[in-house]
Amino acid sequence: HYISTLQSMYKVGMKLGLLRANPLQYVDKPELDTERFVLTRSQEKRCLEALEDEDGYFGEIFRAMLFTGARPQEARAVTSANVQLASNESTSVCVWHWKAGTAPKGKHARTIWTRGEMEAFTRDRMRTPGPLFRMKGNKPWTANALRLRFMRFREELALPKLVAKTPRHTFCTRLQQAKVDPSHIQVLMGWTSLDMLSTYGHLDRFHLDVGKEFKSGG
Repeated sequence: HYISTLQSMYKVGMKLGLLRANPLQYVDKPELDTERFVLTRSQEKRCLEALEDEDGYFGEIFRAMLFTGARPQEARAVTSANVQLASNESTSVCVWHWKAGTAPKGKHARTIWTRGEMEAFTRDRMRTPGPLFRMKGNKPWTANALRLRFMRFREELALPKLVAKTPRHTFCTRLQQAKVDPSHIQVLMGWTSLDMLSTYGHLDRFHLDVGKEFKSGG
């Protein structure tokens, strides 16, 4: 990620005419197995405890992805205009909804359900027009700002595989652990096909990580 950041900086320098060449253009970036990384229960607890000491802005969007399964771009894009109240005879719940063709990813409609802490947060923030999640200075999160914040956070916690999509992958694995019906997982995750379960559900890897954690006393 540091290499990616430096490469981007050199590209900007070339566009501005400050540099003639990018010395890192052909530098290979080391591959991290982030696709299959999910937080164990103790790692999740460490993250949430560390976030209590944060400024609050990063903690809000981190918890949103962890507790709803939202994609990073969905958490960045959701605004008060996307908040709807879904109700039946006995209860009502806040959802984040995008109509077909307007979602941050894909052409299909997307609905994200909130509950508990995230529902209370949504009900509070929906009163203010604009993005639900913001950085300091009341600015909406950008993709690069979120990526850089995750870089700092994983260094603080010594979790080198922690990236912006980790909370979503962890959410999916928690659903599998709870033996939620796969078709319901598909709806909650916003997939068009159940084939994605093999990409996002990491129970086998999760069990291996738990075993290592237990042996190390973590």
